Amino acid sequence: MSVRLATQVLSDSMAKGIIFYRDHEGIESLKDSHETQQFVEIFNKTFDALNRKYPAEGIRINSHDFDVLNETYTWINLWESNVKHKLIPEEEYLTKNTAEGLRVNRSTIELSTYLLKECGFKIRFILKNDQIA
Repeated sequence: MSVRLATQVLSDSMAKGIIFYRDHEGIESLKDSHETQQFVEIFNKTFDALNRKYPAEGIRINSHDFDVLNETYTWINLWESNVKHKLIPEEEYLTKNTAEGLRVNRSTIELSTYLLKECGFKIRFILKNDQIA
C-alpha cells in the first residue's frame, strides 16, 4: 500500500465518516465498527507524529508526539497480548511483519530522546515515511 493511500484511508476524516454513517445514518454494516474507528484514529495520530516537514513541527523534549508514539506502542503490545491469551482471534491481529514494523516507534522514541537529552539537539526531525510495513 502506498503511503499516500494509507494516509487518506487511515485519516481523521475516515474515522469521522465511520462515526457519522454508523451513529447518525444508522448504516447496519457499521454497527460493530468501533474497533475499526479506533484503529483509524490511532494510526492517524501515529502518522502525524512520525511525519514532520518543518522545523516548527519537530519533536522536542516533552513533545506530545512522544505520548502518541508511546500510546501506539502500548496499544500494539496489548493487542498482541490479547491474541496470545486467546481473547481475540489471530486473524484479527496484524501480520507479524507489520507489527514488528510498527514497533519502530520504540526506536524512534529512544533515538529522539538520546539526541535531545544527551547530544543537546534542539529539535529531532522525523522524515516523511516512504513505505508501509
